[in-house]
Amino acid sequence: MRVHLICIVCLMISNGVAQTQNGKVVPKITTLPIEDGEVTVLHLSPGYATSVRLPEEITSVVIGNPASFKAEHSEYESRLVFLKPTTNQPAESNALITTKSGHEISLHLVSAGREAPNQRVDFVVEYRKPRSVLIGQDNPSVLIGDAPPAANGDPPHTAQLDTVDQELEKQKNISSPSWSGKEMEAAIGESTEKDHQTLLGFSVLNSSKHSIELLPPQK
Repeated sequence: MRVHLICIVCLMISNGVAQTQNGKVVPKITTLPIEDGEVTVLHLSPGYATSVRLPEEITSVVIGNPASFKAEHSEYESRLVFLKPTTNQPAESNALITTKSGHEISLHLVSAGREAPNQRVDFVVEYRKPRSVLIGQDNPSVLIGDAPPAANGDPPHTAQLDTVDQELEKQKNISSPSWSGKEMEAAIGESTEKDHQTLLGFSVLNSSKHSIELLPPQK
C-alpha cells in the first residue's frame, strides 16, 4: 500500500510541473502605426484574450476561421476588439478590422496551442494614426516640403506630371478622409517615391470662419 501511494503522489507532482512549464507565456504589449496594405502577425494562446485598440470607431470585424478563433466587439467600447482562440490545438487564421474612416487592419492570427512551451503572447496591440507632417496646427499656414526647381526653367517631365495627377485623383476619391486638427483640418494620404523624390498627397479642410492661406514650398 505504501509503495502504491508514493507512486501516485509522484505522478501527480510530475503532471503539475509539466503543466506549469508548458503553460508559461511571455506577455507582449505593442504599439503600431496604421498602415493600409500591411499584415500584422498576432500571437495568441488558449486561455488568454488579446486586445486590439484602434484610434477610431470600428465598424466591422471578420474572422477567416471562426471555428478556431473568436472576436468580441461591443458598441460601448467602439475602439476595442478582443481576440482569442477557441481550440487548445495549434491553429492559424486571418482577420480583417475595418474602421469608420475606411482603414483596413489585416491580421494574421497564430496560436501555438496550449501545450507549446514558452509562448510569446500579444496581450495588447495599440494602433495609432501615422504622425502628421504638419507642424503647429494653430498656425494658419501649411508648409509643404521643398521641391527642386526644374533645370533652366524646363517644364517637368510628363511622367512626373502623370504621377502627380494620379495622386491628386486618388486623394480626391477618398470618401471619408481621416481628419485631424481643429479650425484647419488635414488628412494625410499615401506617400510615393519616384526618381529620388517623395510625393505626399493630402487634403485640407477649412472649418473656421476666416480664410486660411496655404504657402508654396519654402526653402
